Amino acid sequence: GGYWAVGCADYGSDSMDAIGQVSSVDAGHHAPSLPSEIVVSILDYFRRDKITLFSCSLVAKSWVLLTRFHLFRVVTVRCGADLQGLGAFLDFLHTPWGSNISAYVRELRIRGPYAYALKPVRDPVIELETLGAVLDKLTRLDTLELEALAWPGIDPDTTAMPLTSASVKTIILSRICIPLFPTFDDIFDILHLVPHAKTFRGHGVEWRKPLLSSEPRKRFPADLQLESIILKATALPQQLVDLSQSRLNLQSLTSLSVWHIRAEDVEVLGRFLLSVSAHLRQLHMKLGDTYFVDEPGPRKYNVPAVISRANGYVSVSPETTWPLLNLSECTALESFWIFVPMDDDPELPGPAIDFVPHWESVEVIIDTLPAGVRNIRFGL
Repeated sequence: GGYWAVGCADYGSDSMDAIGQVSSVDAGHHAPSLPSEIVVSILDYFRRDKITLFSCSLVAKSWVLLTRFHLFRVVTVRCGADLQGLGAFLDFLHTPWGSNISAYVRELRIRGPYAYALKPVRDPVIELETLGAVLDKLTRLDTLELEALAWPGIDPDTTAMPLTSASVKTIILSRICIPLFPTFDDIFDILHLVPHAKTFRGHGVEWRKPLLSSEPRKRFPADLQLESIILKATALPQQLVDLSQSRLNLQSLTSLSVWHIRAEDVEVLGRFLLSVSAHLRQLHMKLGDTYFVDEPGPRKYNVPAVISRANGYVSVSPETTWPLLNLSECTALESFWIFVPMDDDPELPGPAIDFVPHWESVEVIIDTLPAGVRNIRFGL
């Protein structure tokens, strides 16, 4: 019904942990003549070459542990239409072999068919109870990614909550089909399973579909205090602003990255920035799906108007739109990055966009920055 696959590390290594485990576990076995530090350096060099790593694991018993840090660092579970992928992986974790490798898994990627099928299919539904049981077995997991999946929300009246992970610090939602969720709350109920998460990332998610539930929902654990939100999707949803005011504690949020900001997103983003203005230190923005054209008449700045395709090319003035970001209220802001897509941006379909209007509209944004900003970066 599904299958799981291991993946070699895409970044970093646990070299010092590996050396410590080898010295404590392999004391009674014949060890290679090379010092452990040298062996670790060799294996780090081959961390993206799975075939070579498998060969290295046969050199000596002590090398087995060292190669596992790379071979099982990233594990991908693919879920098919019959929903057996995650369940089969949980069964595997209960086996002796699964127990042996579970401590080496740092990143778990659970993906629906959209991630590897050319034709569109309905995203499989995973049970949060099963996911919680998997997370409970992976005691050193750092990153959880859910791609092309759906899941039911948590009943606010239930007393049987799913198991949680004490180690996951980053959660990533990719290509989530929003219409499959009855409410926005159902999507973010996944946070109950990662109460110690510090970073939330959304990739390729269209947030504008669902409405926030009118029924009371379970508040998130007090330990859940996100420090970074990265939305490489379609701007900041109004629902997330409402969520932060009702269930989510964002008093520790210091970094926000938002892509594909359209003219109609500016006011919502401004309300969110106002709610976190006292402690937000980094703000990275990327404009998207926005056109700039000349508009006749006297203006404070000699800049064109903003045209949003989503609004049927209705003109919006930069001088009245960009101040709605409330950047002047973000007194703790230290780093401000803004990226304006050009005609060669693969993520922005449409005809070529003139260079100068983008730059002049950015000048309007700069005028609203607080004086304490130390790092400003522009990408055009």
